[in-house]
Amino acid sequence: MGIYKYKRAGVKMNKPYSFEDEYELLTPRQISKALKKHLGTVQRWCRDGILPAARIEGQYLIRRADFDEWFRAKMSTSQQVVKTEKDTDSA
Repeated sequence: MGIYKYKRAGVKMNKPYSFEDEYELLTPRQISKALKKHLGTVQRWCRDGILPAARIEGQYLIRRADFDEWFRAKMSTSQQVVKTEKDTDSA
């Protein structure tokens, strides 16, 4: 899918080029399975702009790098909340 040979700067490349090699794209279904969330929830996150996504021909696509960054930000935020809750419990 999306693999084709191309010329770059006038030099023919022997290796097939894939857009996915440069920008690995994830679907909401893949993300819902990874996060164990309902597909509709992930689609709503995409629609509402909570999860950075592009809608192409009616399907949401999320760049892997954007998903990783979003996930790291969510994890650091949740860890701060847990630390705050522990601090208030021990007082």
